[in-house]
Amino acid sequence: MAVGGLSRIDDGNHAHRRVGCVQALGPAIGGCLVDVFSWRAIFFVTMPFCLAALDLVPRFMPERAPGATRPRFDWLGLILLTTFVFTALNSFHSGHRDGWGSTAFLWRAIVALAVGGGFIL
Repeated sequence: MAVGGLSRIDDGNHAHRRVGCVQALGPAIGGCLVDVFSWRAIFFVTMPFCLAALDLVPRFMPERAPGATRPRFDWLGLILLTTFVFTALNSFHSGHRDGWGSTAFLWRAIVALAVGGGFIL
């Protein structure tokens, strides 16, 4: 990922240049945090962004119209997506462990594809 970011620095697009610079600096800043503090310090990198979001979201998110109804939560989509992610990751794990042609891998991959297709539809 860092190599892709570095390749964007010199393509002439200013937005790509900013993204590329951030991607190039990320590993260096993370390495400094780990060297100076410990590996746990990398989890605090997101804190300034979270605090900024707490301030900016109420300011810039549009208000809901007075008569607008709140959309219903898609429980079926949540269940299908969760099942897809679980079975897909589990099938790759069992494929690595048991072999890519094993029955366990094939059944889990078929279930993952079926559930993923159900989610998309």
